[in-house]
Amino acid sequence: MARILYAAFDRVPAPKGASRHIQAFLHGLVRAGLEVDACLLGSATDIEGARCLPCPPPTGHLLERALRFGQQVRRHAQGGHYDLIHFRSLWEGMELLRWPHSPPLIYEVNGLPSLEWPIIYPLLRKQPNLVDKLRVQEQALVRGVDSLITPSRQTAALLCSWGGQRIEVIPNGVHPGEWTVTGHTTRMPEILYMGTFSAWQGLTVLVQAFAKLPPPWRLRLVGARGKGEGIKVLALAQRLGVAERITLQPAVAVPVLARLLARARLAVAPLDGGERHRVQGACPLKILEYLAAGCPVVASRLPLVEDLVRHGESAWLVTPDDPDALTEGMARVLRDDDLATRLRIGGWRRAQSLSWDKAITRLLAVYRALGVEP
Repeated sequence: MARILYAAFDRVPAPKGASRHIQAFLHGLVRAGLEVDACLLGSATDIEGARCLPCPPPTGHLLERALRFGQQVRRHAQGGHYDLIHFRSLWEGMELLRWPHSPPLIYEVNGLPSLEWPIIYPLLRKQPNLVDKLRVQEQALVRGVDSLITPSRQTAALLCSWGGQRIEVIPNGVHPGEWTVTGHTTRMPEILYMGTFSAWQGLTVLVQAFAKLPPPWRLRLVGARGKGEGIKVLALAQRLGVAERITLQPAVAVPVLARLLARARLAVAPLDGGERHRVQGACPLKILEYLAAGCPVVASRLPLVEDLVRHGESAWLVTPDDPDALTEGMARVLRDDDLATRLRIGGWRRAQSLSWDKAITRLLAVYRALGVEP
C-alpha cells in the first residue's frame, strides 16, 4: 500500500471551505486504498481515515507560525517513509524542496501569499521587498516540484508563466447529497452570503447594493470574519440605514448551511475584480454549494466564475465592484419567479457534474503519473 503525506497550513476540521476541500481529498485518498498521514494545524485526532501527525499550533506572528509549521512538516517527512508528499502552501514546500532525498512532491496551489497577504494585511504594501521575496520563493517552488495541481484555470496560467510544468486543473467539488434538505421548506424574503469576510469577497459592494432593495428583504451574512471585519460591515450598514435588516452569523456546519440556503430566495457571490481574482484565480466553493442546494445565484462576472456557471442558465452574472449592477441583478431574480426557477434547476444540474468524486479521480491520475498506485 502506497504511503502519502498530506500537509496543509489550515485548521481542520473547521466551518470553512478550505477545510471541506481538505476533508474531501483526505476521504477520497483513503477510500482509494492509500495510507495517508496528515499534517494539519491543531488536529489531534484522525480525520476522514487519515492519521493526523502531531503538529502543535506554532506561536508568534503569522510569518513565524507559517515557517515553524513548514519545519514541523519537514521533520515528519524525514521521519517517515513516504512514496509521495502532497502539500498546500509555500511554507512546507520550501522546507521540503531543500531536502535532497524527498519523494515526489505535489504542490496544490490555492492561494499565493505574495498576492493575498498585501490585501489581508495592508501594511505589507509598505514592505515591497518582503512581497518580492515571497514571489521569488513561490516561483522557485513552482519550478522545483514534480507536479502542480490547482482548482483554477487562471492560477494554472499564472503558474505556467512562472515556468511551472505538469500542471493539472482540478476544480473544487461538492457532495450533492449534503446540500439537499428533505421536506417542505418555505422560502423567506432573505438573501444569503456565506464565506469569509475577506476584502476580495466584495461585502462592501453587497451592503451598498442591498441598501437599495426595499423591505421586507433581509440579508444574512454567514461566515468566518477576522477582528474588526464584522464591525466594518455593520458600520456601513448603519450609515446606510439598513443595519436592522442585516444579520451577521458565525460560520456554521454544512447541515445548518443547507437549511439556510433552502429557505433563502437568493444567494450571492459578489467577488471583486481585483488582482486576486483576475491574476491569481480561484474556484469559489461557495458558488458550487449554492448550486448544489438549489438556490438561485447572483455572482460577479469574472472568468473564474464563468468557468463554473453560464449566465442566465445556472446563475445571473453582474459587473464586479458595481453596487448598481448588483442591485439590478438581485432585483431581477427576486421579481422574476420563472428566471429564479430556471437558475435553480440549471444550477442544481451543474453542481451534479462537479462532484468531489470526480475531483478525486483526477487527483489519483496525477498520483499515478508519479508512480503512486492505490
